Amino acid sequence: MEHIPICLDYAGDELTVATRQRRTSDELILFVHGLGCSQESFTKAFEAPELHDFSICTFDFIGFGDSDQSHQFSYDLQAQADILIQVVRNINAKRLHVVAHSMGGAIGLLAAQHLPQLCSFFNVEGNLVSQDAGLVSRQVAEQTEQSFIESGFDEFVHKLKTSKKPDLLTWAVWCQQSDPKAFYQSARSLVHWSDSGELLKLFQSITRKTYVQGEKTECSYLDSPLQKIKKYSIPEAGHFMMMDNPRDFYKSLADWLQSQ
Repeated sequence: MEHIPICLDYAGDELTVATRQRRTSDELILFVHGLGCSQESFTKAFEAPELHDFSICTFDFIGFGDSDQSHQFSYDLQAQADILIQVVRNINAKRLHVVAHSMGGAIGLLAAQHLPQLCSFFNVEGNLVSQDAGLVSRQVAEQTEQSFIESGFDEFVHKLKTSKKPDLLTWAVWCQQSDPKAFYQSARSLVHWSDSGELLKLFQSITRKTYVQGEKTECSYLDSPLQKIKKYSIPEAGHFMMMDNPRDFYKSLADWLQSQ
């Protein structure tokens, strides 16, 4: 595994995207993180024996993790999708498998139609419908940008820090690496796209796809729209299943990839 910064030009803005890569084959797994998260979400992918024969790339979106923060960047999900597309082009993979969590699922779907090398999409509780934006992003979007930056962001992080759940404590650490403006604008955009109905249509249009959820997550509202789609349930896990139960998460991913 190597830490490889990728320098991009986006609308005249020179940006550096932090990535970690392992190149072992023409089969690339691209891991896409969620709101307020970072590529650290998928660190254990590099250790998973089931994925040994695959190339892997994790990266931080602009405004998150170790990637650049920019006053010019809009932080709209479509803009982040454009960044994802440029990252893939930079790596020049022949066959691509996208593994996208939460907000990353929405961004991955917006990028998918521009990724001719895409072979499959592993949707890890990615946003598809309005209900998916109900936990955090909608509460953030209801605030003004100024209010969130001045106090809302710190209040949210403090609430995470007082949790007794390991996944939320880790999320708090990642959130503190985020630009509050990036968090706010991303949340607003995520609500917009979740409410639009377009994300579900985009997901349904992908030929090779699966939906993955934590056993503890309640998402019965997706039973009908996803009834014909192959699904995985990760035992003893919630929304952050790659942290709650990495062994079964990566075993499920390997099972999916072997079927492609």
